[in-house]
Amino acid sequence: MSDKALIKAIEVIEKAVQQANATSANIKETSKEPKTASEFTNARRKELYSKLELVLLEYESDSTVCDGEGGLLDQSLGSRVETLRKSLKLQSIKRPRRWWYWIDIIYRFCGVCCGFFTISVILSLPILALQIVDDIIGSDPFNRISDKLRKFCGNFILLLSGIVYDVYGLDHSSFDAPCVLLAFTHACNLDGLLISATCPVRHYALAKKELFFVPFFSWISFAIGGVPVDRQNRDRAIGALRRCSERALAAKSCIAVGPEGTRSTTGNLLSYKKGPFHIQSQLGAPIVPLIIYGGFDL
Repeated sequence: MSDKALIKAIEVIEKAVQQANATSANIKETSKEPKTASEFTNARRKELYSKLELVLLEYESDSTVCDGEGGLLDQSLGSRVETLRKSLKLQSIKRPRRWWYWIDIIYRFCGVCCGFFTISVILSLPILALQIVDDIIGSDPFNRISDKLRKFCGNFILLLSGIVYDVYGLDHSSFDAPCVLLAFTHACNLDGLLISATCPVRHYALAKKELFFVPFFSWISFAIGGVPVDRQNRDRAIGALRRCSERALAAKSCIAVGPEGTRSTTGNLLSYKKGPFHIQSQLGAPIVPLIIYGGFDL
């Protein structure tokens, strides 16, 4: 794909964005439910964002354009693409606010804080101890006592948060390999709890080191498989990836990682980092993609 073809494709997408925004505004005016307009806008923006990324992928992979340089965009074109990406940010769909809204928020906030404190103090050490016991007696990877307790912790916090979820396709057959790379979309701070509550085998999750400085939360994070990563130090980050890989192989478990490297603030997929794919190539582990819908609205 040439520069001219790319510019033309971007212009088409920009025009489609304007049309989608106009249609959304009309729906918002005519519909009694603001949620309807937001749902239409998000569906259209997801479609256009996918088209934009596919166009960029084709541009970057075209050997006649790349010329061995990876198909880098020039400054003006790159700035235009970034502006277009920002315009495709998803809208957060909020529930209707009733008179008890803030009472409910305060109640759940207090409940979650108390829940984290309780399970951190009471269950962190038992989970770690049971993991050792499971390894000694050679428990079935899909029926470990420590994993059942870990799932209970995740579901308990989600229950206090008022979050209900459905799981499709995440069955035992996906985790038959000695080690599996569970790659999940990351658009919410609660994604880690969702994985903890649903992953059928023991998992080790890579997370930024700052989270492990939070009192009590760090205890349960370590217990359910959290591995701190220093994103500012490449050598330490590589060391964390190596430790995570060794633990996962030794325990016949999986590595849970967000390939985007950070939480998406737009609701759309970000560019992937190289680290997870280095792990995959070194271990020969199959990749199990996990898409979390609705996380951005939380």
